[in-house]
Amino acid sequence: MLTLTFEITLLSNYHSGAGYGKGFGLDSALLRGADGTPVLRGSGLAGLFRDSVYRLLKLKPLSQHNSVEVQERLFGSPARAKRWHFSSARPVERQSADAQVVQRVRIDPRTRRAEPRKLFTQEEGNAGQVFRFTITCAATDEAALDDAALLVAAARYIRQLGRSRRRGLGECVIHLTEVSGMEQISPDSWEAWFLERFKRVWLLGQPAPCLLYTSPSP
Repeated sequence: MLTLTFEITLLSNYHSGAGYGKGFGLDSALLRGADGTPVLRGSGLAGLFRDSVYRLLKLKPLSQHNSVEVQERLFGSPARAKRWHFSSARPVERQSADAQVVQRVRIDPRTRRAEPRKLFTQEEGNAGQVFRFTITCAATDEAALDDAALLVAAARYIRQLGRSRRRGLGECVIHLTEVSGMEQISPDSWEAWFLERFKRVWLLGQPAPCLLYTSPSP
């Protein structure tokens, strides 16, 4: 099994809603686990990656690839089981003050003005937190490595997560930090290794060196 471990660093406050409020003083609570720590849903992360892969494959250097086929292979479809599975993301370190309650107002998309009587409160996670999650695939063949290279590139292409991204929330960076299931090689940087493979396979259409690490071009 091939397992990619990523870390998300939040550069701004974020909101990943639980889908409910907490009484009169909080309309939209932050999603938390059973231990009370904030959680980012695996399904939400998969959606972020799927959108990032879609946007990458729309770029001219990648337009030769079949976007629909690639997305169905990675993330599944009603007729096809997904090949990659996303865990939920949890904080690397638990913080005593990880959120704050703020007031917001709904903006009318037509007039771009605040709507009357649409004031609400939501819980926002504080900036500076680091979350960790994994993406796994049962295979460890060359095709899985090519897919992993695309996922690593997609991770670097993601810039925001959660709700209200268009209003400045959820700015983030995502880095690959660890890989398991490929013990036969040990590059200095797995992220650099996969990005080099992405460049060769997805951008240039060249075959990747079979399980050999080549230092990225400067």
